[in-house]
Amino acid sequence: MRKTILLPIACLMLAACGAKTISVDVAVDHGFKKQSQQFYQMVGAVDGWSGTWSGEVVELYQFENASAIQSDAFKSMVVPGNISGWVELCTHKNMLMLSKGSDACRKLKSI
Repeated sequence: MRKTILLPIACLMLAACGAKTISVDVAVDHGFKKQSQQFYQMVGAVDGWSGTWSGEVVELYQFENASAIQSDAFKSMVVPGNISGWVELCTHKNMLMLSKGSDACRKLKSI
């Protein structure tokens, strides 16, 4: 009986502490403009889009949670001289973003 009461209370307390995950839709609410959906399943994400944010070309990937992000798979894409043109890789909560500028990551991290 006690466990039955305590479990819902614990869940409510966790929810009240702030979201540990965000969605692509939340990023859209903060200025991200979707253009085309990516093959997000190939990197283990649950959603992924290319688009623009703060005037920069970006790819934004949503993962189930922060521990599911596999940023090592993306690190070679931002080395100097890479052919893709990506210059910044950032993660925030359960999101990973590649950007061709330096301002979009600040926007993501402000959410």
